[in-house]
Amino acid sequence: MKRVPMTMKPTVGKPDPEAWIQGSSPTTTPAPAATDKVTPPATQPEGKPKRLTIDLEPALHAKVKVASAQAGRTMAEMVREILAERFS
Repeated sequence: MKRVPMTMKPTVGKPDPEAWIQGSSPTTTPAPAATDKVTPPATQPEGKPKRLTIDLEPALHAKVKVASAQAGRTMAEMVREILAERFS
């Protein structure tokens, strides 16, 4: 059985998700002030793409499928483009 060391929860600021993803010990980042601008991460992909699985209503799935077929693209390409526009 794998043993995971228990550590104290951070008490100030927000946990750093990147540190958690990389597997290092939990750290905190200071909470941004109300006037601070949040800068998005770099748009260049780093390493191997990550898989995202979502459930769609059948009607929405059909709309995406038809639109992608009409555009001559895959559904994945269209969804990636939409997500990139929204989060870039």
